[in-house]
Amino acid sequence: MKKIYALVALLFLSLSVQAQEPSSREHYPQGDKTLWEMVSKLEKKQDKINVFLNMRGEFDANFEEGNFQDGSFQVPVMRLGVLGRLNKLVSYSLQQRIGHSSNGRVTDGLSSSVDVMSVGIHPNEKLRFDLGRQCAVYGGYEAWLNPIDVYRFSEMLDRVEVYLTGVNASYMIKPTQELQFQVVNSRRTPTAEMYGPSYADAKLPMIYTLNWNGSFFNEKLTTRWSASLIKQAKGNNGYYFAFGHEWTLGRFNGYFDYMLSEENIDAHGYVTDMLHTLTPDVKDHVRHTRYNSVILKLNYRFLPRWNVFAKGYYETSALTKPTLTAEKGLYRRSYAYMAGVEFYPMKENLHFFINYYGRSHVHTPRAKVFGAKNHTEARLSAGFVYQLPIF
Repeated sequence: MKKIYALVALLFLSLSVQAQEPSSREHYPQGDKTLWEMVSKLEKKQDKINVFLNMRGEFDANFEEGNFQDGSFQVPVMRLGVLGRLNKLVSYSLQQRIGHSSNGRVTDGLSSSVDVMSVGIHPNEKLRFDLGRQCAVYGGYEAWLNPIDVYRFSEMLDRVEVYLTGVNASYMIKPTQELQFQVVNSRRTPTAEMYGPSYADAKLPMIYTLNWNGSFFNEKLTTRWSASLIKQAKGNNGYYFAFGHEWTLGRFNGYFDYMLSEENIDAHGYVTDMLHTLTPDVKDHVRHTRYNSVILKLNYRFLPRWNVFAKGYYETSALTKPTLTAEKGLYRRSYAYMAGVEFYPMKENLHFFINYYGRSHVHTPRAKVFGAKNHTEARLSAGFVYQLPIF
């Protein structure tokens, strides 16, 4: 943990370095005319309401252990977004998943299909407050990208809940650097449902996140760093650290993310799933787990309308303390890779793609005692991504 503390200290020391303005989580399409402008032939001259539709459609061919399993057409992401700036003081953002099977109301009273429902308060140019359901301000770039652009999340991010209700305060330390402090609910379902019947509710089940965003050398290098304290249940905390770095050098672009999750209760659940393979009736998540994740993605825009990319990640799952039936140590390594090509016929808001994804799970001998088996899978996908500006 000493290395983690050193990284957090470096986060604060870096605030004195010159940087450029960080990016925004509000993925509104820029550059293309809206559908309303094209139909009406009138120029849109206000920013009080902006409506857009995020969508990705694809055909997936799935393979396991090198053998073809099945193929089908899919629509992994479709979200309707409405956002705007009412005046100098107030803005708002609404984002709703379409076709998402809602679990009904969750602990904050909203449907699980609502990703964002927030109001922004802007007392001045440097300070902003966001109230309501919003995106957790975790560090790293993959967690911050528009979901339509992430063809396959890493396993660790796949089980991180990022749309939570609370309050966020952001302050532009310089015109080029941003510091944020966010407090949001740590869960969207009851504690017993999330972790098991033996765990009691915390009185303040919150996530406290400190986030720093910066961009250096005329936006050639940008960073997203965060440290989070997670109140999981009564007497149990989790700690989540995420450090993201993105760079742009001419036609080359890429990002590198590192994430560490220390959990008193196994929130991700991968270790729990392994240890409960032979005892499926046990509902309680195990305690004292650690997850590490490293993600690297590289893009090369070899022609104005063509991009090729390669991406890989490496993750580990471990117990940091023994249980009654399992020893501490590493239980699984996960490797994944993806490569593909993208064609952009209309600036940035529409593109077509084809990519290949492969993933391997390698279990250690201590995991195989519980019946865990090594596993490989792959997917060949072709489809389109479109962020349609409606109004």
